[in-house]
Amino acid sequence: MNDDPYEQLAIALDRLPNGFPRTPSRTEIQLLKWIFSPDEALLAGKLTGKMESIDVIADRVDLDPEELNKKLKQMAKRELISYDSEAKKPKYRLAPFIVGIFEAQREQMDHSFAHLFDKYMADGGAVGIMKPQPALHRVVPAQTAVKSEWILPYDDVKGVLLSSKAFRIHDCICRMQQDHVGRRCNFPLN
Repeated sequence: MNDDPYEQLAIALDRLPNGFPRTPSRTEIQLLKWIFSPDEALLAGKLTGKMESIDVIADRVDLDPEELNKKLKQMAKRELISYDSEAKKPKYRLAPFIVGIFEAQREQMDHSFAHLFDKYMADGGAVGIMKPQPALHRVVPAQTAVKSEWILPYDDVKGVLLSSKAFRIHDCICRMQQDHVGRRCNFPLN
């Protein structure tokens, strides 16, 4: 078994429903090194795809629960892992690479990261991530963001949004990334 924390994290991410396919060029490891410190990769690679209490995780990683909670909170703040803020006791899980860790890189996105991601997707990452059916994720445009003839009925999204207590709207990470590699999208960033 490989003890490299980035290899272990790549394996853990690929076990999630969205997957994180390996590529011949190993670009996925370069991406993880760009995003995670070695300690963060080691810790994230030991998380699962389901929410777990700090005590369960502490037993698995052999760390003091208080120290572990501090580390995991910092990672959750950067959206490298998911955190259940409504649980009475802290619970964490591994966030998927897409939609999750990649989208959290908006503030850090630069020319080199954008090109690295582009290489990963071109080298087989895109095919592997988009392979599962039915699709694991899709874009839902806001009511007035696009002309209605561009949208095919799928769900009653308006009802879901109106009944929600909270939701987030971000600039499109894919358009940001494409802009950095010189392929500007003609659609609005937001």
